[in-house]
Amino acid sequence: MERVKEHWIELMVGAFVLVSPWFLGFSDITLARWGNVICGLILILVNIWAICGDSPVPTLTENVRTKKLKNSKSRETN
Repeated sequence: MERVKEHWIELMVGAFVLVSPWFLGFSDITLARWGNVICGLILILVNIWAICGDSPVPTLTENVRTKKLKNSKSRETN
C-alpha cells in the first residue's frame, strides 16, 4: 500500500510540473515550457502505469532493501 501512495504523490508532482509554466508565469520561455510539459506528461504516464498496471514497479527504497538483503546473504555464505 505504501508503494501506491508514493505513486499517487509522484502523479501529483507530475501534474504540477505540467502546469507550472502557466502557474509560475514562465510560459513565455518556449524551451522551459515544453521541457516541463514533456517531463510532466512522462511523470503522469509512468505513475498511472505503475498504479494501474499488472506488475508492480519497485520503488527506490525497495531496491535498496533488496540489495542489502542480497549482500547480507552473500556475506553469510562466505
